[in-house]
Amino acid sequence: MEALATLAGYGPREWLLDLRRRFDRIPTNLLLLVPGLALAFMALITNPWAMRGFAGDLELYHRYGLQLANGQALYSTVRVEYPPLSIIPMLLPLVGLGTGDPDATAYLWRFLLVAGVIAVAGGWAVFRASRRDRHALGAWVGIVALSWVSAALRYDLWPVALTLAALIVVRRHPGLAGVLLGIGTMLKLYPVVLVGIFAARALAGREWGGLVRLVAGWLVVSAAIVGWAWSLAGPDSLHWLAYQGDRGLQIESIGASFVLAAHLFGAPAAPVFSFGSTQIEGLGSDFFVAVSTPALAVLVSLAGLLALRAFVRERRATGTISMETLALAGAGGICAVLLGDKVLSLQYILWLAPFVPFLPVRLRWLALVIAGLSTWIFEVDYDGLWKFHWWMVVAMVVRNVMLARFSWLVARRLWRLEGRTEPDETGPPRRHRSLRPALPVAAPLVG
Repeated sequence: MEALATLAGYGPREWLLDLRRRFDRIPTNLLLLVPGLALAFMALITNPWAMRGFAGDLELYHRYGLQLANGQALYSTVRVEYPPLSIIPMLLPLVGLGTGDPDATAYLWRFLLVAGVIAVAGGWAVFRASRRDRHALGAWVGIVALSWVSAALRYDLWPVALTLAALIVVRRHPGLAGVLLGIGTMLKLYPVVLVGIFAARALAGREWGGLVRLVAGWLVVSAAIVGWAWSLAGPDSLHWLAYQGDRGLQIESIGASFVLAAHLFGAPAAPVFSFGSTQIEGLGSDFFVAVSTPALAVLVSLAGLLALRAFVRERRATGTISMETLALAGAGGICAVLLGDKVLSLQYILWLAPFVPFLPVRLRWLALVIAGLSTWIFEVDYDGLWKFHWWMVVAMVVRNVMLARFSWLVARRLWRLEGRTEPDETGPPRRHRSLRPALPVAAPLVG
């Protein structure tokens, strides 16, 4: 009877308290290694097709890497649909394997090894930037582990790591942040949005020199790499931009959720397999494709203006801009891309990873749930999504509703910002109150 009474009194709060105690007992050094170990472990236990066959993108990287290693020309012959520096993560796993047709498993494990190193390095950077906050580190570990397909079998972890580094250094070294974002943009286009967000921070503080260094760093790096690609392939070097513009409505996008929901109530819909992804045609799909570009421009602009307003208000109230506010603004910029674009792939959720460890606790939790649900959909029955099995359609719609909710909460927090107390950026390092361990019932206990 006593045991039953104890069990009956073990509610959610007690469960979270116990989970926090267990989390706090994990050695920090082990916690730092968890992201790399998680990627390898999840790859081992996943279905054989994904492990052996390079689920989608990784197979493409392998083929492109072999073609480039054998001397074929970038863009003019090898029609890579990514920015120029994407060839680095494609070629790196081939180092030492020769230019023949190496074992695909060897390529996979080398790719995983690089991803693991990046994930561990990112965790260390988060731990240091958060003044050794284990809960911030836990949030990084959680979103990387829950997004393991994206982190292990895509190269998106590369620009994510560069974005994280830019977030950490922008307050003291805006020129370096611009360089890092320039490299990230030439790996995957989306970091260009963060140039505007970080520029808004400099504008709020009237840091004209910092603004110039930020923009110049990004512009010089981007222009140099685009110029190099142009020297190799001429106009064909811009193929990747045209490729993205020609794509249709991807089945995972926000707009596609309306088409999927309409299909549940009888509206016609059909999957279309092109551009290396699954797209959807149905009620309203042409409309969402048509409005995608202007909607993306409007949302990104609004995110930048909202960030500027928040930065000005906090700077006026406290004389500085906290890491939490900077992370909120960065997450808002990424959310604008995810909501407005007609393309939303699984790995895009990982783009939020650099900001999640520095967000308020409840937003961290919501981001982790979104990442976990996205991976679950992909791994459990992604075919069921394009076959319109109702349970997978509902799961995807729920994921996108949660993503919209997350975006709204980020925007609302930025709008209501009144200013926080944080030491001046040039002063001695101290822990910001938003990075201190939160209430036990809400701490991001991952690991």
